[in-house]
Amino acid sequence: MPEKQVNLLQFRTVNSAVKKYMSENSIEKQHLAFLGLVLSEYLGLNEAEIEDSIIDGSLDGGIDAIYIKDEEERPVVYLVQSKFYNPEKDDKFDRCFEGGALTKMKEAIDDFILGKRINKAYQNKNLQNKLKDIAQLENPKYKILFCSNSNHPALLSKKQFEDFLEERDENNFFEVIYLHLAELSRIFAPLQKKKIDCKIKFIGKFIDYSSGDVRMFLGQVSAIDIAKLREEKGVELFDRNVRGFLGGKNSINNKIQQTLSGEDGAYFVYFNNGITIICDRFTYSPVNESPLVEMKNIQIINGGQTTNSIHAVYKKNELKDSSTVLVRVLETQKPELLPKIILSTNSQTKITSRDLRSNDEIQKCLEREICGYGYYYEARKGKYKDNSEASNKRVDAEIAAQAYVAAIQQHPADAKNKKALLFGEKYDEIFNNDIKGKELLNSFIAYKKVREINKKYKDKYTFVNDSALHTVAMLGKFGDLDSIITDEKTFHMLVVKIINVTKNVVKECLKEYGDKYSHRKLFIDTSTIGRLIEEYEDKYRKP
Repeated sequence: MPEKQVNLLQFRTVNSAVKKYMSENSIEKQHLAFLGLVLSEYLGLNEAEIEDSIIDGSLDGGIDAIYIKDEEERPVVYLVQSKFYNPEKDDKFDRCFEGGALTKMKEAIDDFILGKRINKAYQNKNLQNKLKDIAQLENPKYKILFCSNSNHPALLSKKQFEDFLEERDENNFFEVIYLHLAELSRIFAPLQKKKIDCKIKFIGKFIDYSSGDVRMFLGQVSAIDIAKLREEKGVELFDRNVRGFLGGKNSINNKIQQTLSGEDGAYFVYFNNGITIICDRFTYSPVNESPLVEMKNIQIINGGQTTNSIHAVYKKNELKDSSTVLVRVLETQKPELLPKIILSTNSQTKITSRDLRSNDEIQKCLEREICGYGYYYEARKGKYKDNSEASNKRVDAEIAAQAYVAAIQQHPADAKNKKALLFGEKYDEIFNNDIKGKELLNSFIAYKKVREINKKYKDKYTFVNDSALHTVAMLGKFGDLDSIITDEKTFHMLVVKIINVTKNVVKECLKEYGDKYSHRKLFIDTSTIGRLIEEYEDKYRKP
């Protein structure tokens, strides 16, 4: 297919996804819909997290969104800059991401992150609050994400930006990710994949093992053969591994390339975790050693960084003939096993996805029960996205679980700060025989209503987005959710009372913590709900 046609298909895919997202979420501005779509599909954020993350506006310092993700080793801060170019312009296929935007991000990093300056004269309130949150993190890592419906930035602009990061990256501090037309078209339309078949020569002894549902082939492959596979098949090899290549300036990839091109290249197979390939079927002629394995419909699901790093060294003519890499080939005809295989072999995924729980019997029961109330429960993300009847009646299981943990179980800090565990190790504490579909639904509806009310107050009270789950917890504590969610006047009045109580607690904590205070820090503290309850009872429940 000619390059122009490929670009046209990619452009239409991204543009169509943005228009659909605008319609589904009642967003009027294309650039905000594009940004929200990237945060949803790439970072996996839900609608509440997307709304909280977006900084975009006047005096934003060139940063359109900030998302803080707590991980086991160290917190990760995503700094996002996005550009959505007019799809009606004739030069849409020739655009590159603006070099000036990278320069603006450099200035922001120097000022906000390295300089730790929070200058009220030129920053909007959302940005100020996010920077205060970041200032309280211990040893965070920063992932800088550039995204647009254009081509990648010019090579010189990328090099200047990456050199800037490398000079300041003393402790694996920064990582840069580029998501542009080619990458986003695959992320937004994952089903539009071409089937890739190939033959790979394995070296020496191998293992061929079958457990019935899954068959595995394990052995060493020449790094040069892997580089040639990447050269021939292109980025479509990684359609199921949507994070893509992080670049040579990424510290891990840089080390991989140094090893491959250095004196230890012959020992690379011992230093690297290898590559995992899934396929529909693999075959080879019976031999004792070094078989040629033929594979149908392959995808590299783990080891994308390794594969691309090998390819980068190969293109520099620095890849040694003696370098080999461990390759594991998995064949299965059971589609339901693929998500589990992908998640468990991908080291970037720390928890069990809610999608892997979507077939649990308790999730099916909740879906049936909630359907009886006229709503569509999405145990699997986006299950009813294309159902016109669902419209505004979709219940996102992740958001519902957060609201339920806050309102019914009275643990809003956990709901806010430990979202990743709700469908992981805390799953059985939430989704057990005691859970009632109506309570789950009521909690979800209450949370949605709270967030709508908060929009009217967020300019006056900058804490309302951070405190939304605590507001839901207070509604569950002092109100009957089943009745107040249908009484707009009573619901609104109670939420305003809770906002006033929260305002008092925030003032107290500002005095108590001074420069160490941040809204996020307050509302991930498990003791905060107790302070709010005490303040509410003192203010509104005096005899």
